[in-house]
Amino acid sequence: MAKHLTEHIVEQIVQLIDLWDDDSLTWPRLVEAIEANLGLRYSRQSLCKYKMISDAFQLRKQGIRENKGVDPIYRSKQMQDAVNTIEEQKRTIARLEKQVNDLLEQFLRWSYNATHACKVPITLNDLNKPLPPKN
Repeated sequence: MAKHLTEHIVEQIVQLIDLWDDDSLTWPRLVEAIEANLGLRYSRQSLCKYKMISDAFQLRKQGIRENKGVDPIYRSKQMQDAVNTIEEQKRTIARLEKQVNDLLEQFLRWSYNATHACKVPITLNDLNKPLPPKN
């Protein structure tokens, strides 16, 4: 039986997704890669419950689709290594930008709900209420 997913394990899985260089990223292949690299086995459903993992997975899949059919024009190993490093950094930046945007949305929702709260103490459910529609 696998260990519970801790924050450290989630970060390792996200890093594994960010570094994925194969053209076919699937949940079963990711589960196998996690088992091979971390020695832990999780189901796709367990992994999908974590937003960081599912977001990183979707972003990486999108990146793979966008880069499909692109002919490599790299002549030297140093150039290929540099391009790979840049691509890894771009994937990491895209994932982190999405996380920042998600946290900013959460902050705005919480600050709005905290200032418009009708009761004290405020619960997490009160803070997570959706914002009212824009006029």
